[in-house]
Parts: sequence; C-alpha cells; structure tokens
Amino acid sequence: MGCGSAVLLGCDAARGHLAVALAFGLSSVALAYVIGGVSGCHVNPAVSLALWMDGHLSAGDFLGEPR
Repeated sequence: MGCGSAVLLGCDAARGHLAVALAFGLSSVALAYVIGGVSGCHVNPAVSLALWMDGHLSAGDFLGEPR
C-alpha cells in the first residue's frame, strides 16, 4: 500500500507526503491486528532483540520455536 501510493502520487507536496505516510502507517496497524494474536506482533526484529536482551522475551519466543 505504501509503495503503491508513493508511486501513484509521486512527490506532490500538497497531498502526496501525507497520503503516503498514512498508507504506510495504516498498513502497519493492519499488520499488527492481523498477526498480533499469532506472533505477539514482533514485526520489527530490532524490537524483539531489545526485548530479549532486556529479559522481557524468552529465547524460545525470540527464535520462534513452537511451544
């Protein structure tokens, strides 16, 4: 959605920047709602690594091992 809107709208400062930002943001929110219950919604590996290093995430959950 985000890349498609960037291609279609181009760099039109009047509407393009806001529309592209909203497309990327809403895509991320939709992804979180769709896979949140399955994976705990660790979509960003940097966040998962930080949670594991801080002790809030077990090594099995970090590696995605089945329970």
